[in-house]
Amino acid sequence: MLRIDGHSFQNCSGVTRRSFLQIGAPLLGLGIADLLRLDSQAADAGRPVSSSKKSLIIFWTDGGVSQQDSYDVKPDAPAEYRGMYQPIGTSVPGIALSERLPFQAKVMDRLSIVRSVHHENGIHAPSAHWMQTGYFGPTLARNAAQKPSLGSVIARSLGSRQPPMPAYVTIPKSESFGYQGAVYLGKAFNPFEVGADPNAKDFKVPNLSLPNGLTTRSVDSRRTLLKTFDTLRRDIDETGVMEGLDTFKQQALEMVAGDRMRAAFNLNAEDPKVRDQYGRHRYGQSALLARRLVEAGARCVNINTGNWDHHNDVEKGLDEHLPPLDR
Repeated sequence: MLRIDGHSFQNCSGVTRRSFLQIGAPLLGLGIADLLRLDSQAADAGRPVSSSKKSLIIFWTDGGVSQQDSYDVKPDAPAEYRGMYQPIGTSVPGIALSERLPFQAKVMDRLSIVRSVHHENGIHAPSAHWMQTGYFGPTLARNAAQKPSLGSVIARSLGSRQPPMPAYVTIPKSESFGYQGAVYLGKAFNPFEVGADPNAKDFKVPNLSLPNGLTTRSVDSRRTLLKTFDTLRRDIDETGVMEGLDTFKQQALEMVAGDRMRAAFNLNAEDPKVRDQYGRHRYGQSALLARRLVEAGARCVNINTGNWDHHNDVEKGLDEHLPPLDR
């Protein structure tokens, strides 16, 4: 008896194409394996492979940080142009930050403020598209993404440093008007979405969870089960694209049940003192998770820090967001 996700079949001849697609997830995610296959196809098509060990972590502050209240306090400007917070000195003579950024002020000698990065648009949608992709974007009336995000370009150009770690990850999910995706580069280069708050007590990555009814032990037995569908796979795809699917399913298995992915996302493995240093809040634990993912092989991690559009009460908003960002 073959039973998968509540469906029973006496033999494989009773499996329809629709049923095959429906049981894809219990068979450890054709979705993940399919993305891996697409990534491989892109590589075969000429995508360059890089041995660079560099990675990028982005803190995306959707809506924009008030610059005169954070990194450009303008202490010598007229009162109407200065920020509402007092400036404080930093470890670099001549550079002042907002009083709400004391930790960053102490390590300013290890940081860089690039004030020449800017755009000349006051509308959120096209501005976000500009900053996420490098290209001026659509208006709010028609805000579909037109260009791939920086993370997707990195994923396509460089790939993961250590498979099966994904090249591009968003924490907790993709935001910013949907401008963090791959667009015409293909779904293989969309970000892997963590899908949960790393600071939550029960933090768990949904995309790495086994389907209901499956255990790590039962996963191993499904490796043999997958071979049962060889004939059906050939019937579904006569082009030969799926002939090597077992390889990608193996990689998908490593993502779902492998030690590297599971270890990278296990924040409980960190020393509690280290977690305290990062801050026991969404910002801090997201930053810690991003560091762990980069160390495990991710190329680009985009941390979405929530809404910074503080027009209604800028002081309340910045008092809430600047201290955790400072950590």
